[in-house]
Amino acid sequence: QEAEGGRLAGLRTALVSGDWIGLDLPGRLRQRTARPCAFVAMGGATEAAIWSNTLTVEVTDPRWVSIPYGRPLTGQHYRVVDRDGRDCPDWAPGELWIGG
Repeated sequence: QEAEGGRLAGLRTALVSGDWIGLDLPGRLRQRTARPCAFVAMGGATEAAIWSNTLTVEVTDPRWVSIPYGRPLTGQHYRVVDRDGRDCPDWAPGELWIGG
């Protein structure tokens, strides 16, 4: 349903998914909605589940190159490990293990 001016009147939450979500999408959505609309980025490794993480985007950080992965969904957990399966320190590169 569109409100006056072509804006979406009834949309309250948008679930967006993909391996890369552009930084412009939350703002573009907000320009098209007649009232506040939550922008929820969802994703995950296809091998584990279609969705295993979520992030509600309220503002975009200028340091981001895309919308970040977010946090595990309820009942999921993540580990970033080195090649020997040991947990990596925060912000260190490694392999993402998803469980739950």
